[in-house]
Amino acid sequence: MRKFSFFLIEQKDNTPKRGVTGHLIHVSDRLIHGDAHETLRSIRSMSDHLSNIPSKSNKFSVKADGGMSAVVGKKDGKIFVKYKGVSSPEFYSIADLKRSGKEHYVTTLGPLLKRAKEMNIDDNTAFQLDMMFTNRDNKTIQPNTIKYNLPDEGKIGIAPHKQFKIVGDEFHAIEDAPDIKQLHHPEVHVADLATNNKRYKKMKQSRSEDIMRDMNLLDSHLSDENFVKFSNSLQDNKKLHTMLQGYLNKDAREKGEVSLDDFRKFIPDYIQRRKVGIKTKHQEHIDHHNFVNDNEDHFHTLFSAHNASTRAMHSMLDHLGDNHHVTNLNPMEGHEHEGMVHTDENGVMSKFVRRGPQGFAAKNAARTEELRSQVQQATSKPKDEYSVKKREQQVLSKVKDDKLSQKRRQRGSLRDRFSSFVRGSAPQNTPEKVSSSSPSL
Repeated sequence: MRKFSFFLIEQKDNTPKRGVTGHLIHVSDRLIHGDAHETLRSIRSMSDHLSNIPSKSNKFSVKADGGMSAVVGKKDGKIFVKYKGVSSPEFYSIADLKRSGKEHYVTTLGPLLKRAKEMNIDDNTAFQLDMMFTNRDNKTIQPNTIKYNLPDEGKIGIAPHKQFKIVGDEFHAIEDAPDIKQLHHPEVHVADLATNNKRYKKMKQSRSEDIMRDMNLLDSHLSDENFVKFSNSLQDNKKLHTMLQGYLNKDAREKGEVSLDDFRKFIPDYIQRRKVGIKTKHQEHIDHHNFVNDNEDHFHTLFSAHNASTRAMHSMLDHLGDNHHVTNLNPMEGHEHEGMVHTDENGVMSKFVRRGPQGFAAKNAARTEELRSQVQQATSKPKDEYSVKKREQQVLSKVKDDKLSQKRRQRGSLRDRFSSFVRGSAPQNTPEKVSSSSPSL
């Protein structure tokens, strides 16, 4: 058992920091986070797992693409819910949720709180989970980007992925898979994401050979001690390390294959967006390009190793796509699980999530843009209708004014012609009309 703050934020001395909700690092990206060999160890462990080779010290689970992240638990005999992470406020009643002033708390956390009061959750125990659905209005559910088949049971659905022991005000993470039996309720579908005890179909021979080839290439790169020393030291150069991670994140949404040429092109764009002075930007250009030029061979090796680990990961995710039966949460035809999570014997967690144009990050970005467009259309429609109506009124008013002005001009013209007739002289501007139409006296 580990302290929550240690387990989720520090993990261990040479591993990346994580936020309260447990931001996970791509297995390929671990090459630049202090222990390059962790990438190979994790890939080997996942390969063994998918080949039905058991492991007592490693944990594996499917990564669900849920909606709101929440925490539910019992503290000193009282059931509570939280939004997102353990550091947020606790809500013990619907009235508490309403007092937050946030309607989505009431509509999403409210149904969970109602059922949680009837669950057999151990005292001073909590679970971190994703909300999957809160109604059965459709045959499919889409809490975020991935579409899932609606489970046969449950008025609401949750996907728990972490369990805690509460000690005072602290939450201590339990390394074992969550005890989902404590969350049982006749109206709640609980996704079973742990896969340690699940059986997979036999992997295709060609796929297995592809994974072995890429693991061997990765192993050969990591046999170079100078490269490993370079890779492990990258996080000491904080500015460059942050920029490099930014490049890898961008690649995850776009190409899915990294290269030194692309990284060099990324550097000036990244620096230009930085909110620092011109002199600082200029110096960073010089420092970063000099560092890359001085270590060109190591960067070539790094990106080759990264691509090899990504290819191996993709082959494993293809195999997962043939084994959706390992969980009771099934993606629709044409969709796949977000990915998998591996936790090693030291509690270090790595995510296996597809990269590139067909990857989750790209699809999630497209889904986000789609939702943003829908919101803009919904909010702008009343305004547009009002604008059109107002414009119509303006046009009608102008037409009415024009007609009125025309009538006034006509009346004025008749008066002028009559006055001229009375005075015995026709208006100078219409002599022909007056002379032809005026009767003799």
